[in-house]
Amino acid sequence: MRKLCRSLSVLLAAVATLTVIGCSNQPVAIVNGSRISKKEFYDRLEQTGGQQVLADLIARRMLQSQFDAAKLQVTDAEINGEIQKLRERAPDDAAWQGFLKQQGMTEVQFKDFVTFQLKVKKLAEKDVKYTDQDLQKFFEKYRMQFGRPATVTLSEIVVADKAKADQIRQQLNDPKASFATLARQNSLSGYTRERGGVRPEEPITQVMPEGLRGIVANMTVGQISQPIKADSQWYIVKLDAKNPAEKADFSNPKIKERVKEQYVLQNARQVQDIIEEARNTARVQILDPKYKDMEKMFGKPQQALPSFGEQRPEGAKAPAAAPAPAGQPAAPAPPAGQQPAAPAVPAS
Repeated sequence: MRKLCRSLSVLLAAVATLTVIGCSNQPVAIVNGSRISKKEFYDRLEQTGGQQVLADLIARRMLQSQFDAAKLQVTDAEINGEIQKLRERAPDDAAWQGFLKQQGMTEVQFKDFVTFQLKVKKLAEKDVKYTDQDLQKFFEKYRMQFGRPATVTLSEIVVADKAKADQIRQQLNDPKASFATLARQNSLSGYTRERGGVRPEEPITQVMPEGLRGIVANMTVGQISQPIKADSQWYIVKLDAKNPAEKADFSNPKIKERVKEQYVLQNARQVQDIIEEARNTARVQILDPKYKDMEKMFGKPQQALPSFGEQRPEGAKAPAAAPAPAGQPAAPAPPAGQQPAAPAVPAS
């Protein structure tokens, strides 16, 4: 689904640019002296993805119309809050910029992306009603899922021998040294190296390798361990955060808020249903002869619609979403199929 989001972003940018550059012969590549012009490049993009992109744009306009008709609003504070939650998961600004580059987006484009997802989320959730009794029943059904074990967020540097580990640990004694930079330069962990060494939040009892658990349990936030040998490798770990265990207690405001989020998420409408409702009143006119047949897609209910990454049989009810597993933060994701992808560089 992330690949689909990136592909759509690239195609949207390409088709939009086509109207500006027209018949430009400026090359985008040269192969053995033979030029590939921008026109040739964008013509190929339109040929291979034009219908998908146009369908996506039409569906987005429909959703925007539904959003406006419902008199809903998305505030700058909400948008910036969502972006900030993602930024905070990046170990540093370099990791964040790397994520944006990987998505093929600028800061402005990513803000537009998040804004659209929040609009879809509000549309999907606007008619969800509940009482405290509804939430209580939901909590009782999934009680075991709402408790949280004690968790930690670690950064790691993994090397093959003690000499290298000792050398890096010595460098970390310098207050100006960056753990994230040294992790990118030296760590053998392909998964965390590009994240600046940051590991996802995890229960202390599930920290791997097991040899780290006892040491991590006694560390304080911000502390960096001495080199630790585990599973034939040497680890240096930094404790970034430690969260105490939470008992599943409905009277706890934080627990109740998570129950509410999960209840709303489970009972929200699917984006496909919103589009199907929108096209009953929408007037879609395709002016480009190449795409004229697409009017049928938006004029007849039996035609398939853009899925925004969600694949679901016509008329099939979406499966109920259970709360997030213990130790995992509840995802505030819209049920729209396409949602802001969690940064590939920061911990998720």
